[in-house]
Amino acid sequence: MSTLGAFSMWDLFRGEVESQMKLFTEGLLALEAGEPPAAHLASAMRAAHSIKGAARIVQLDVGVRLAHVMEDCLVGAQEAGLILTGAGIDVLLAAGDLLSRLSAVEEPAVLQWVEEQGEAIEALIGQLDRVRAGTFT
Repeated sequence: MSTLGAFSMWDLFRGEVESQMKLFTEGLLALEAGEPPAAHLASAMRAAHSIKGAARIVQLDVGVRLAHVMEDCLVGAQEAGLILTGAGIDVLLAAGDLLSRLSAVEEPAVLQWVEEQGEAIEALIGQLDRVRAGTFT
């Protein structure tokens, strides 16, 4: 029998967020340190994309929305010439932290946690929208 049978989909989501957030954070910190952006943007974007897919699998709409906007910011920096400032990178890191905190919540408590954090989540998505538009300072 596969050892995967002992894991719930939420456990798999949690593991995906944990592993992808390491790549996401490393990529953003490298950008902030002034390293050449191409590889780091691609790595961080793929990590956000993977988290979005994992959130979709567990039907976590707020996770999908948040990861999607994070991904859009990184694609904008890759393709549309968006310059990610230190402040923009901080917002992306804050979004990653929020996803990490969300993934640490026990599955039965997720809906309550999302409701309690709703204002903070919406504010963060608004900040990410401004980062993506190049208007966040």
